[in-house]
Amino acid sequence: MQAATLIQAPGGDIPLRKKFTRAEVDQMTAAGMLEGQRLELIDGDLFDKMGQNPPHAFTVHAILRLLLKFIAGDLLLVQSPIEAAAGDRKWSLPEPDLAVLADAKSEYRSRFPRGDELVLVVEVADSSVRH
Repeated sequence: MQAATLIQAPGGDIPLRKKFTRAEVDQMTAAGMLEGQRLELIDGDLFDKMGQNPPHAFTVHAILRLLLKFIAGDLLLVQSPIEAAAGDRKWSLPEPDLAVLADAKSEYRSRFPRGDELVLVVEVADSSVRH
């Protein structure tokens, strides 16, 4: 693993934090260091994907049911990773609550869909909305 870059947060009185790359997170995952944890990498920060509360789960399910009335199920992704834009890809691997693919490609067996291959992305934020 390469040397880490420590970022000084604004204000100066907050401790330095380490920003992770996708490659580093992949290495930690392969080594079993993150086993049993549900984490999402956004802009170099690892966020704990807290368990869903009932309103969040209900809303995701309600939106999914609605989408299934208009969109084939093989075009829907539920809490699956998507590739961020090229400039953000090194530092982020977002996992939106729902996403709609433009096309169900067999190549998704070996890679995540890119943002330009999606027609809709839905993130339900209730307790996390202030973040």
